[in-house]
Amino acid sequence: MLLADQVHPFVYRDAFPQGVPAVDAVLAAGDLPGYYLEFLATKLTVPVIYVHGNHANEYVNEGEGRVAPRGVISAHGRVVDEAGLRVAGWGGVPRYRQDGEGQYSAAQARWGLGRLAWQARRGWTCC
Repeated sequence: MLLADQVHPFVYRDAFPQGVPAVDAVLAAGDLPGYYLEFLATKLTVPVIYVHGNHANEYVNEGEGRVAPRGVISAHGRVVDEAGLRVAGWGGVPRYRQDGEGQYSAAQARWGLGRLAWQARRGWTCC
């Protein structure tokens, strides 16, 4: 199952995953709220693998701070082997303003993606 950018009402409901074909994993491709990622992890018994978007909304408010969502796997800048898939994750977007989170210059993206490709070819995984 692939999700990105918005909370879908078919998914975010009490009866989920009723009516959904069997899935081996969930790939969350950015800009999904942390509470939604945690919801997916509690409703499904498959790995939920995500990369962040450029809105930094994948965190969960807890007390006075923000924490990464629990029960899910962050793949940003890493190679992850789960459910028979090898996922090389890179979250974010090209830089469009100076102070934005989840934005990368062309040089930063080349370096990060090059490093990720090297890790994937070498079979290095994180989890």
